[in-house]
Amino acid sequence: MLLLIISLIVLALILISFVPHIYHAWLDKGTREISLHYLLFNAICSTEHLLMVFFYTINLHIDSPVDLPIDIPTEAGYWTHNPRNALDWVNFVQVLGVWVLWNILLGLNLYHRPTNRLRKPLIVVIYFGFLMVSIGPVIADAVSDIFCPPHHPNCPQIERDPIALFHGLHFFILLPFLTTIPLVIGIVKQARIPLQTHNITGLKFQAVAFTLSAVAWVPRVSVPWDLYLDGTHPIILVINAWYHMVGFVTVDDAVFALGQGIFLWLSLRQIKRAEERERQPLLE
Repeated sequence: MLLLIISLIVLALILISFVPHIYHAWLDKGTREISLHYLLFNAICSTEHLLMVFFYTINLHIDSPVDLPIDIPTEAGYWTHNPRNALDWVNFVQVLGVWVLWNILLGLNLYHRPTNRLRKPLIVVIYFGFLMVSIGPVIADAVSDIFCPPHHPNCPQIERDPIALFHGLHFFILLPFLTTIPLVIGIVKQARIPLQTHNITGLKFQAVAFTLSAVAWVPRVSVPWDLYLDGTHPIILVINAWYHMVGFVTVDDAVFALGQGIFLWLSLRQIKRAEERERQPLLE
């Protein structure tokens, strides 16, 4: 119960932390203080998060142990518990909410910001193309039997080979390249342009909120640790398995919080230097 309450508080803080940025973008009809590449990379990262969490929570929900190719305790699963509980749905809502808010922020800046004629269509094509080949298949799998064998409609998840291969591709190969690495690249690109000197509150809020979220994710999600902590697996393999199963949200929230903290420090330093330049003629 305590963990659920903490998760609800973190959920509220995360969602509220976007309000200053969205308000700033709406009020100023887009803001040049945020790189479109930075917004695009964060939208891609949040889409990959939603893909994985949607698949675990909706598509791959464990109904009974006999559906599994490996022996997982009935109360545990990857990401969700069995049966799914309120905490699992709070986790899902947080990932979904962050995805929606990044899309709103990206959409506002694309709509309002004057920029190169080719840049906007290119970003839109890249992002919508990514949506079609990422979250599109898992939604199609959740609402239909399109990935079932022709002779076995409405088959269980374990028999849907195409979606299993699709998930495996993201799980084993693409996950870091579509989450953590784009976040780091986005932070580097954002740090090269004039910073958000008019939105210090938003930077502070997100640095704190996402730090709390990164810490809270560790106990919030379900992991069948008995499969890995039996003493026969090297620690590096355990860490790698944790990252690919559930740890990517912890790592990415921590990286994002660090990035917002860096932007906050650079913005405050920029404001201080501007104030010093304004006072300089008076001192002379």
